Amino acid sequence: MSDFSILREQMVDTQIRPNGITEYHLISAFLSVPKEVYVPSSLRKLAYIDTELTVSFGKSKRSLHDPRALARMMQAADLQKEDSVLEIAPTIGYSAAVMAQLAATVTIYDEDKKTLEALEKTFVEQEIATIFTAQGDLDKGYQDSDALFNVIIIHGAIGTSPEIYFSNLAENGRLICIEVEAGRTVLKKYEKIEGYVSGQVLETLPSFSNDFLAAKQGFEFS
Repeated sequence: MSDFSILREQMVDTQIRPNGITEYHLISAFLSVPKEVYVPSSLRKLAYIDTELTVSFGKSKRSLHDPRALARMMQAADLQKEDSVLEIAPTIGYSAAVMAQLAATVTIYDEDKKTLEALEKTFVEQEIATIFTAQGDLDKGYQDSDALFNVIIIHGAIGTSPEIYFSNLAENGRLICIEVEAGRTVLKKYEKIEGYVSGQVLETLPSFSNDFLAAKQGFEFS
């Protein structure tokens, strides 16, 4: 067993299982995906630490969710094998690779063409054929307003309602995000039922770095 395999098991046993993650298939997915493959080489030794990692993204920086927060988001999404997933602003492809173990397809939506091309290359190397990429302005919503997804995952911490993505939720679809509201950081779940979208706070999270959030206006990401 490699050192990274040991670290991966330790991450699951000490950061994910003890924090309310009980879904067997989700735990198995985290055990099977090599996070070190998706982390920049300069941060590879830190791939499995229990805090957020900061990654350069163009001229900005983004903070990646720690394993506990990422697992909580995925568990809240209640991913099913027939689901189509839209993943917004993930920066690296790790979370998409995990969700690809649980859902039918994952589409990554982000702004930087070079980053998306690098992700595509990694997915080919890892022989993952169910992850796709799309480029567009995050502030303006998904590029295809008619496309429908069962699950939408928004990374970072957003400073306003994600309603520009509600039109892309299929009936009974779930949108999971982390919002900064009233001075606190919360994990939030939106659901579309009979055409109406409503949201609920699932839990309060530790504060999340907002380096990228401060750099944008409107629909903002960290």
